[in-house]
Amino acid sequence: MFIPGNGDLPGLWGSNAINPDMVAIEGVTTISASNAPIVLTSPSGFTSTPSAGPTQAQNAVLKFTGALTGSVQVTLPIPGYYIIDNQTTGAFVLGFRAIGSGQIIAVDQQDVQHVYNDGTNVRFVNLGRIGETAMWAGLAAIPAWVSACTIP
Repeated sequence: MFIPGNGDLPGLWGSNAINPDMVAIEGVTTISASNAPIVLTSPSGFTSTPSAGPTQAQNAVLKFTGALTGSVQVTLPIPGYYIIDNQTTGAFVLGFRAIGSGQIIAVDQQDVQHVYNDGTNVRFVNLGRIGETAMWAGLAAIPAWVSACTIP
């Protein structure tokens, strides 16, 4: 995000500095998934304000659609917070990783989750605490995302 200095851009501050960033902060992009890995598009090098777009990774909300015919790993190339809306179908997993080789998560189909990417790990935000009781009433089988996140 471009942060102007005191006295910079007299008479132009609102149009040149803040407005382009608001497109990215509030943006929603829809991405189709099937069975191939996805690396979200991002600006090359440092970009002080979003370029024409913004790129996929500069959006706050990432909505995934499509019929999965294989598990798909999505790479989030820019650290930050995202809202993941997984509207895919099929008996496979949509997983999320950072550029670094750290923790990977999966978001269940038809679910929306708030996640944080620190450049190495991708983690859920606003989930219950470890050891906290969760009621999964009516659950007939373990969701695919639980199995995908479990280390043997």
